[in-house]
Amino acid sequence: MADCGCHERGKRDPETLILHCLARRAVSRHWKCLEIGWKVLGTWMEDVGIIYILRRHISLLFLHGVVVLYTELISEKVALQSLKASDWHLEGAFDFFYSQPQIRAVTDSRRLEELYNRYKDPYVDMIMVDGISLLCNDLQVDPQDIVMLVVSWHMKAATMCEFSRQEFISGLQSLGVDSIEKFREKLPSLHAELKDENKFREIYNFAFGWAKDQGQKSLALDTAIGMWQLLFAEKHWPLVDHWCQFLQVRHNKAISRDTWSQLLEFAKTIDPQLSNYDAEGAWPYLIDEFVEYLFENGIVQRKN
Repeated sequence: MADCGCHERGKRDPETLILHCLARRAVSRHWKCLEIGWKVLGTWMEDVGIIYILRRHISLLFLHGVVVLYTELISEKVALQSLKASDWHLEGAFDFFYSQPQIRAVTDSRRLEELYNRYKDPYVDMIMVDGISLLCNDLQVDPQDIVMLVVSWHMKAATMCEFSRQEFISGLQSLGVDSIEKFREKLPSLHAELKDENKFREIYNFAFGWAKDQGQKSLALDTAIGMWQLLFAEKHWPLVDHWCQFLQVRHNKAISRDTWSQLLEFAKTIDPQLSNYDAEGAWPYLIDEFVEYLFENGIVQRKN
């Protein structure tokens, strides 16, 4: 909770009101002052409004002079949706907001810090391999389970087997969880996101940058094979094992981002018997070579 005092107000209009406020907040047990630009969406009634912070992209509910933190849960879009649904009546907007289960979850920043401190490395301010193993143990999930890739995607993790403080805390806030129990209960719905074609594509493309070594443009072959086996197990692509064997026998080199992304398109659009494969299509050379490998080894019969 923060104590706020306004020192300048912009022109009040029915849709937006610009405020410049001096916010005080507790940081590491010390009070610090930050000047933050706030944009209030909707009508203004004394000191009541639905707001979000522009500079820090942190959303807040501003109610009777008290700021309650709802990080990443009240966006401009949600504020506008609430106000429009109530015909711009503020009390109705709050009623609408609290009636929406998908935006009602609130996280406790202190509990998130406690969780982070439980898993962080004793020597660096990061959650490393041992911390992630402990986290998986607490979640009662195998570290190799694909749901941990989905978790990493939500946390916007830059590197496999690592979470920075910001990644971990912001990720849990976006998921609306602040305890291991809530986190564990969230796992089935996270796994179910893989059934959504758009989310699967995002997670698949995320996995390339997440899994490759820092500073490298390509993904090590053994890592790429492991990731493909994990990801395509969800989509049941029948050629995945042949693809991995082909790479080990004929390629044995790192995988480019283009090959990584195009393989998903190939798996989605070309049937396993290659009946709709066009040799003149704009597939990467490696995928064309794979098709020839399938024909040469009698895995797939060539079209007449």
